[in-house]
Amino acid sequence: QKMRSAHVGTLIIAALLAAPASTSQCEDYFGDIEDQDGTVTTVVDPDVTEGWPFARLTFVHHSGPGSACLSPAPPKGCHRYYVATYTTSECPSTCPLITGTAANFTGKRDLDGRFDRANGILSACAECAASVSLVCWRAPAKDPQRCACPGAAPSRGGGLLLEDPAPPVHLHSFESLEDTLKDSMSALAVLAVGIAGLVVLGRFVRPGSHTAAERLLNNQF
Repeated sequence: QKMRSAHVGTLIIAALLAAPASTSQCEDYFGDIEDQDGTVTTVVDPDVTEGWPFARLTFVHHSGPGSACLSPAPPKGCHRYYVATYTTSECPSTCPLITGTAANFTGKRDLDGRFDRANGILSACAECAASVSLVCWRAPAKDPQRCACPGAAPSRGGGLLLEDPAPPVHLHSFESLEDTLKDSMSALAVLAVGIAGLVVLGRFVRPGSHTAAERLLNNQF
């Protein structure tokens, strides 16, 4: 009885979060879904079910070749939809998009944490991920409306800027950011050493005494 109730609950949530592709083409919401010519695509919603920033679960709308593509049907709030592409020639043999097992993920909540909630990438295929795009839709479920993704700039008219699906964010952009952060940390380390040196110097220098500093520099202490 408990297993049956859980199964029914899963079906209800799937019905709430996604509309059949035959009702409305998912490409109208997510852009081109490529699963050919060496490229495959996944689409996930990490804002189940309350919408950003209150949700803690992920729902899979598309998971590569052989899977359906489910249009959004957000029941409440503004939901983010990550559209990730992968280059199959660079994927490991264990990647579910290559083995075909990923097709079973669609239409379900990602209870096993297969997808990275920060960027929508299927973790087992992260090394062959090529790009990630983000688009946001809000309730009502039967007629989703565009909403401003977190971080969107306000429009001149004072409202929120509703843009077209964001262009792909290529992964080398994240690598550049990582390099910048490393350089910043190195600079902070050098600054910390300099401050420590000044503190040590201050212990030997008394107010109004110039000769103490001179003796320190001349190694006379």
